[in-house]
Order: sequence, then C-alpha cells, then structure tokens
Amino acid sequence: MFLQNSELNQYESILVDQNKETNPIFMLNGALYLHSQGYYFPAFKMYEVLLSLIQSNYGSKEFKSTETKQLIMNSIELAKFQKQLDEKTLSKINYNADINHLDQICSKPAQLFMTLGYFDLSGNLFECAYTLNTKNSEYAIQSLESFYLTNNYSKLNQMLSIINTIEKK
Repeated sequence: MFLQNSELNQYESILVDQNKETNPIFMLNGALYLHSQGYYFPAFKMYEVLLSLIQSNYGSKEFKSTETKQLIMNSIELAKFQKQLDEKTLSKINYNADINHLDQICSKPAQLFMTLGYFDLSGNLFECAYTLNTKNSEYAIQSLESFYLTNNYSKLNQMLSIINTIEKK
C-alpha cells in the first residue's frame, strides 16, 4: 500500500504523539545535530523530509511555523554547500535528546514511515541512514525498495550511484 504524504494527517497522533522518532521537532533536532557534526549529506536528506512534512501540513503549529520553515530552508542551503550552521541555529540543538546512535536518527523514522506505506519519506530516510558511514546494506536495500515502490526512478538511480561510490571506497 503506497500512501501520499498528503495523507499523513490520518496517522499524525500515532506518528507524533506516540513515537518521538517521527515527531518532526525531534527529527529537526536530529538533522541539526547531524549537520553540526559535519554529516552534511545525511542532514540534507533529513531537511528534505522535513520540508515534505511541512508541505503536507504535518506536525505541530510550532513545527509548521514560518520561522521553522525558514530555519530548515537556510540549513538545507548550508548543508548543500557543506557549510556549518551559525551560532544561533546551533543554540537550538537539544543535546540532551536521545542521540546515541547516529544512524537511528534516520533509520527509526524510516522504518515507521515505511511500515505505514509512506515510501517517499522512508526512501530518503534510509538513504540518510546508509550514508552515515554505516555501510549497512539493509538500509541501502530498503531505500531502493522504497523508491521503487513509488516509481521514483531518479531517486532510485541516485541511490544506486551513492552505493557505487561508497562501495568503491
């Protein structure tokens, strides 16, 4: 079953209230943390997902605010050019949040979104997890599967290119 991002609201109470991994505020904190640690591409993928969530009207009013959207837009541009966050943005990171395993910042929400059929989101999140120097082939496979299920062949080819590049190293 493939669900459109616009249908996220039907599961919002489960995804936001009951699972902190899919709470967009928690995900934003994870993306900012990854960015602050120099994981630019995985942070970029998380920012893409977060923008998709805002466009789908998903999450709290705080998350969907103009200020948060601007923060994400600014951060995605910095990540794209491998530039560090400014001090004001760095001060927003909650270092007390449960950030023990880097790949889980991406993989846990990916698994939950995939289970519900939001393959577009899960594909990007599994791509994020795979590129966090984990080289976990399961994440690569799940990303490819997600993109295949959405018929998103450009993302599928991008992921294959990433796998090729990482495997050659």
